[in-house]
Formats: sequence, structure tokens, C-alpha cells
Amino acid sequence: MRDLSLLEDVAYNFYGVSVSIKSNSEQVLSRFARLYEFFGQAGARTPSDLEMTILVKDEQSPPSENSVISARTIPTFDGWKHSIRGEAPSPYVSRTFEQTIREVDGPSRGNHRFYHIHNPEALCGEWYAGLETLIFSFVMHNLPHLVVVHSGAVSSNGNGILFCGSADSGKSVLSYAFARRGFRYLSDEYGLFAPDTLQVFPFPRGISFKPEAAQLFPELKPLLDGAEVLWRNKKRHMLSFRSLSIEVATTPAKASFLFFVKYDRSDYPQVAAISARDAVEKLRGSWNLYVLSPRESRSFSRTDALVALCNNARCYELVSGDLDKTFDLVNSVVR
Repeated sequence: MRDLSLLEDVAYNFYGVSVSIKSNSEQVLSRFARLYEFFGQAGARTPSDLEMTILVKDEQSPPSENSVISARTIPTFDGWKHSIRGEAPSPYVSRTFEQTIREVDGPSRGNHRFYHIHNPEALCGEWYAGLETLIFSFVMHNLPHLVVVHSGAVSSNGNGILFCGSADSGKSVLSYAFARRGFRYLSDEYGLFAPDTLQVFPFPRGISFKPEAAQLFPELKPLLDGAEVLWRNKKRHMLSFRSLSIEVATTPAKASFLFFVKYDRSDYPQVAAISARDAVEKLRGSWNLYVLSPRESRSFSRTDALVALCNNARCYELVSGDLDKTFDLVNSVVR
């Protein structure tokens, strides 16, 4: 049995929202340090906006089977299940949050909120990914000037390029393909868009690949098979951006291009411009743009954000195929 009293404290700063992770497990701290390297180990602020405490009883066993997880949040945070109510990615997500998180009484109850976290893997199918989802939801709840575009994102010459699509559309592959060819990497999953400034903010916590991505990028095979993987679930493996030797954007980029991506095995990719109105309707009918901050804390609605993005970015439908040809086609549009 590990000594559960020996805790270490590492803090990260997500655009002004501080999150500290305390654990007696070197493995847990190391993985989050690699996942959130971009956001730095900012030095613990007392108290952080969110403090997660992760006690692992046995370092050799999977954390999901032998961990105790609690969280302390700022008093203005009304709980994860409320942070996604009404504009959640799906009703399933909302129900799962309610089953995973339980608010409890704690010392100095008036100054903080306290939670117990149960089975975080129920959120995403993997323990670390579930905790990452909780952290991201908390951060976005407290960044009311930003919305989330479910997209891969890169930038070039100050122009942000968003690859928006479903889980199987190839967003991560396209983001990595462009980053390894000189574009700056912003994210493979979360395009953080500010409707008021029309900027996309970097959120490079890593890139999650399907194992078959090694067929497209041979350099990934030893990484996806080895210790560089931060977490695995049935479909995807998460790698830190540092292990990929790509250039990461450190400043926001203007949201200049929005591609609605669909993957096709054809050798001949296709791209077609669409109107801002059509782009708004495509986003409106999906959860590829969503808002996690409370309505009363922000100056815009989800519709406002949709219109701001699509009116100010050049919008396209992209059917991707052969990777080299897809890169050349998209590059000819954005250059």
C-alpha cells in the first residue's frame, strides 16, 4: 500500500484559469505534465480555481481500479453537470456527467465546492481521457469569451485553418500532416474560437491517433507502440505534441478558413466553396460548435458565435482522400 499522505502539487494556467493536480503517483503527474506541457507548470496558486486530488493505492495497477479522486472548485462553479446543461454535446454526455460526479459537503463549504469523481473512464472510455474531459469542461466554463469548435486547427502567416468534422473524418491526420509540413499546430480536437475577436486560440494538449495512422506516417509506429502514449482507448492513442517534433503556435490566429471534412478512400480529393449561410446551417445542425460557459456570463449566444465564425472565415466542403493530394489541394486554397 502506498503512503497516501505524500502528495505532489503541479499547477497549470489555461488562459487565466488555474488548475492544480495533486497526486501521490509519479506516473499520474508525469502524464498530465506531458499532456499539458504547453500550459506550463505555473506554480501552485493557493487555492487554484480547480484542484484535483488523485490518490493511487498501487502504482502497478491500473488507476481506474485503485484510485480515489476528489476535486475542489471555486464557489462560483455550480458543478459540471450544470456547466453543460442546455448546450451539451449530447444528452448522453449530460447523463454520464451526472453519474460520474457527486457534489459533497466539505470544510469551509462557503469558500469552495467539493466533488467526488467516480469512474472517469465512463466519460470517454479511458481513465486519463475522462479526467482530461472534466478539466477541459471546467476550464471552458470559466472562459466565457470562447466557444469550442470540434476541429483540428493549424495556422500559417497568422491565418487559422479549422478542419471541422465527425470523429472519423480525419481531423487529427490532417492537423498533423499540415504541422509536419511547416504549418503551426493549434489543436487536433478543440478549436477555441473567440466570437468577439474572430481569433482561434492554441490548445495543443496532444494529438490522438488511430493505430492505423502509422500506415500514413511511419515515424508514428514506434511511438504508438511504446511508452510515449499518454493514454489508450479502444479506438485512439494520445501522444504529446512534444514527442511529435512539430511547431506549436504560441499566439492566437485569425479564423480565416473553415473546412467541413469528410473522408473518402478515393485518390482524388475535392474541395468546394460554400456560402456563409450554408456553413451556419451545417454547424447549427451538429454539435461541432458548442458553448460550455453559462449563458449569463457571456455576451453572445451560440447562434451569434456560428454567424461570427462563418461570416468571417472562407468556408469549404472538403472530401479528403490521398493525403499528399489533399494537402496540395488545401494548400492551394489557403496560400
